Amino acid sequence: LERTGDLKMPPGKQGLPPHEIRVIRDWIDSGAHWPREGAPAGSAAPEPAWWSLRKPVRPALPEVRNAANGD
Repeated sequence: LERTGDLKMPPGKQGLPPHEIRVIRDWIDSGAHWPREGAPAGSAAPEPAWWSLRKPVRPALPEVRNAANGD
């Protein structure tokens, strides 16, 4: 966010003013929630339709049929 160090992005352009950087930092620190289009403010976002955007879920372990044999 801040234009510090040797690399300043975007090159040749002016950076954000300090008050805008503070707003973005506060938003990130609070969890960076982004409302979905059409969803009322403060409502939980629905699960994304694309599998690649869904939060990974660990599957349940299969039941062991015969623990003595390792099956």
